[in-house]
Amino acid sequence: MKDPENEPDKEKLRLSADQLLIADKVKEHFFLRNSEMHFYISNLEPIIHEIPQEYRSIGEALKSNIVSLVEVAGLPSTLAFQGVSNLLWFRESVLELLGKPRSSPGDPELTLRAGEDLLAQLDRMAKDELIVEVAYQLMRQTLVHTWSVFEVLASDLFVDLLNNNPTYINLLWNDERTKKRFNLRDPAYLFQEYGFDFSKCMGSILIEQHRVDNVETIRSAFDVLFPYNQELRELPQGSPKTGHIGSAENRP
Repeated sequence: MKDPENEPDKEKLRLSADQLLIADKVKEHFFLRNSEMHFYISNLEPIIHEIPQEYRSIGEALKSNIVSLVEVAGLPSTLAFQGVSNLLWFRESVLELLGKPRSSPGDPELTLRAGEDLLAQLDRMAKDELIVEVAYQLMRQTLVHTWSVFEVLASDLFVDLLNNNPTYINLLWNDERTKKRFNLRDPAYLFQEYGFDFSKCMGSILIEQHRVDNVETIRSAFDVLFPYNQELRELPQGSPKTGHIGSAENRP
């Protein structure tokens, strides 16, 4: 149980009106990432835990890629936070060397000082044209890489799904939206290359000949492969909900 007497005074932790204005300006230039990376991937954890084992590595890869995106986009704010943390550590070390008591964890004054120092550091960075340009370029890279992460997710799922269920190729071949997209080219070569056995490599073969790397192909392929997942098919564009796309109840 929390001790009310040791609870920080929230009034003391609030920034002034001028500081809030500075914070708004800072946010125009920098992605201010949460200090806890779990903040960004916590919603994925239960999904990864529930999907079948053969697809779980895809979820883990997605989680790792999201962490990388946040780290790139938040690099300026991370550097500012590390600088402030080092300064606070130095201050506390000096207090200890002088024989003075160190600040207690959760000390409102220490927390407020850290917040003010961080805001001041970000404000200085926001006035540096070079740093602002770097932050802008990092955000552009992040946007491009965000699509790449989604593309990798779709491709990996497509490959593993067809490798584990080669007969699903019939769904793609029997639908007007996908039969031309995923026809097999040079079957004679494929028979020779794979020893007449496509039972564990159908997805790998298809992805070599037909990339799943644009919105139209991705939407068509998964719409055909999951015809009974009405909820997934009706998700609006941009929805953060992924559903259990690899689970047994969603398969044809």
